[in-house]
Amino acid sequence: MEEDNTEFQIKLPGYAEKFAQRFAEHGDDFVLRLRTYLSLWFPYQLEWWLCGGEFKYSIINKSRQIGISETTAARIAFEALILGEPWTIVSLRQDDARKILATVKSQLETLIEIMGFGHVPYSTKDQLKVLVGGIETSVKATSTKAAGRGFTGSVMLDEYAYHDNAKGVLDACFAAVEHGGKLAVVSTPSHKETKYWEIVEMSEPFEVKAKRKEYDKGWALFHTDVHRAIENGHKSFNVERARSSCTKEEFDNWYLCKPRSTTEAVFDSDDIALLVSNSRPDSYKETVMGMDLGLNIDPTARVWLVEDDDGMFWVLAGTQAGET
Repeated sequence: MEEDNTEFQIKLPGYAEKFAQRFAEHGDDFVLRLRTYLSLWFPYQLEWWLCGGEFKYSIINKSRQIGISETTAARIAFEALILGEPWTIVSLRQDDARKILATVKSQLETLIEIMGFGHVPYSTKDQLKVLVGGIETSVKATSTKAAGRGFTGSVMLDEYAYHDNAKGVLDACFAAVEHGGKLAVVSTPSHKETKYWEIVEMSEPFEVKAKRKEYDKGWALFHTDVHRAIENGHKSFNVERARSSCTKEEFDNWYLCKPRSTTEAVFDSDDIALLVSNSRPDSYKETVMGMDLGLNIDPTARVWLVEDDDGMFWVLAGTQAGET
């Protein structure tokens, strides 16, 4: 991170009281140690992490490959260790949630080493616990299919634009944080006709809400496209390489955070009829998965390009579960 703005971040009102408790417990070097850890991050990452932590309901419309998911994992580690806040990570697939949890564990190990207190006495692929001063805090990983079961504390809703049963998942998250905790929605946009984009459009910029001190009411919106990330320190990102590796529509969607239009998101039905096989090979290995088939009707629809045991390729269509 090229500029040091951690003094402002530490004084954010929502964290101040709990920070003060830790100052008393861990001595005068607490702020210095915390500043050391925060210096590892770019300003746009700290903005989402620490300013986002102010709001009960926060949503970020983000570019790919700029470290926002990792930043959210660091925020979870930070709040579990420093604030004793339990979290549940909710992803479309269990493996995705597990990857984020693994990053949380890695950030916890770094944070514990720098801060000089706490340890992780229990860790599996789906849950870890951090212990500080006899108080145990858990972080869990789960998937959309388990919506509502085992959600505790604050909730990270990962890549929400692509979730199945988007409204049902969101309702389960609301129920989990109703009497405490926060809901952080993290996603690259899909297309306009999604619950995710509906929330983006109804949200207010976090700066506006902060000026009115509306921390517990409505959605606070964060927006970080690739250009903003570069302006805020991520100089190593190669825009031209990213642009040359995808179409203009994909670049606008993945890196400029613009939703796809309905027409861009759907294959023509005649094309689908030509592509989709009438029967599935007895055994095959999956090689490529596409994500845009039928998004104006069913955001769970997918296309698979698969290679059978004889080296022949088949195109299959179906739902997220792979049913034809």
